[in-house]
Amino acid sequence: MEAGQGGRWIPLQEAAPQLGIPLDTLRKKAQRGTIIARKVPRPQGHSWELYLDGELAAVQDTRTPASSDLAGPMERLIEENHRLAEQNVQLAGQVGYLQAKLQISEERIRLLEVPAGEERLETKRAPWWAFWRRPQRTGGTGNAPQNAPGRGYDVVTE
Repeated sequence: MEAGQGGRWIPLQEAAPQLGIPLDTLRKKAQRGTIIARKVPRPQGHSWELYLDGELAAVQDTRTPASSDLAGPMERLIEENHRLAEQNVQLAGQVGYLQAKLQISEERIRLLEVPAGEERLETKRAPWWAFWRRPQRTGGTGNAPQNAPGRGYDVVTE
């Protein structure tokens, strides 16, 4: 493409300040082919030149939407970010509370456990159904119990 169609070729170093686009961004767009640019050989290597017509249409990237199109979604994303940050703070508080509660519970369990070296004192207890087994009563009349302390519900060992 030649400059005779109303445009001109200028180096990227000059085009970047005029367009308000960083030099590296312009260079990457030139390498990808998203803008009209050409490599110009120099004694030290090569440089890029950008083709600009009167309206600067060469740098309009068709893949990036205009900034006005991003305003609405950007505001929604910012609001969502703030909401998530607040939720994160609330959840961090809940985690701290639950960790403290867990620590207290673990301490309580540790205090209730029997140390490994000590034996637990076992008391011999009758099974829950033992009160149904009554010893045979001899003598006596009526409902009066023969053994006052046990009232007839003592465990019988045979």
